[in-house]
Amino acid sequence: MRDRLVERPHLFSLLGLAGVVALLPALREGRRRACWLVPLVAAWANFHAGAFLGPLVIAMVGVGLLAKGRVSRRVVLTHAVAAGLCTLALMATPVGVGIFRYLAFHSDIFALHPVDEFRSVSWLSDAPLLIFATALLLLLAAGALRRLFVPARDLVPVIGMAVLAGRTVRFGADFILLGTLLLAPLWPRLTAPWSGRLSTALQAQLDRACAALLVVLALVPRVSDWERHRPFLFIDLDRASLPLAALD
Repeated sequence: MRDRLVERPHLFSLLGLAGVVALLPALREGRRRACWLVPLVAAWANFHAGAFLGPLVIAMVGVGLLAKGRVSRRVVLTHAVAAGLCTLALMATPVGVGIFRYLAFHSDIFALHPVDEFRSVSWLSDAPLLIFATALLLLLAAGALRRLFVPARDLVPVIGMAVLAGRTVRFGADFILLGTLLLAPLWPRLTAPWSGRLSTALQAQLDRACAALLVVLALVPRVSDWERHRPFLFIDLDRASLPLAALD
């Protein structure tokens, strides 16, 4: 995740994925706001080719709804149409249909050129990703023990993204983001028996403490750079991994 939260086009991909997830309830409920999915994916495609995740997530949500059963045909058809329209929206770029050739080329790019972000996951390089996946499994297991289950519409997309991340580590950040957004609601359901025993004031203090911790964790790398006499905030090319000596 750290390698993705830097100044690169993949940031737009993470933003687009969050936008699609935010519109999923509107799509499920048949609200007009879901129409924004198509222009969102079109704009996303012009910033990053990872926009194909938009229609893919919508399609996987539809599969999850089918797996659940007892869902109206209208809802399933709505997701199918939305996935189809968002797939067409991928072509709203200067390359048009060429985006599909570009994506197909990248499906096996590691065999042609060993780019690090297209390798498979390993413990040595991707321990935080594997720890996150393990934490998600433990969360789901704890929920199952208490008969608190995640809806299939939320679980199927997370599983699909986990498969993508396992095959190509570049999808690790997308898996973390999607897993957090879709499975986080299970946590308060699990902790409800204990949180009900806490006073409102104590809960507010815990919320502030968590927010402060997130701020501290965000500032630690910046303070570290400042102590090494580097700019506190800067946008520049990271030259650490570039073989500049070989170019001289």
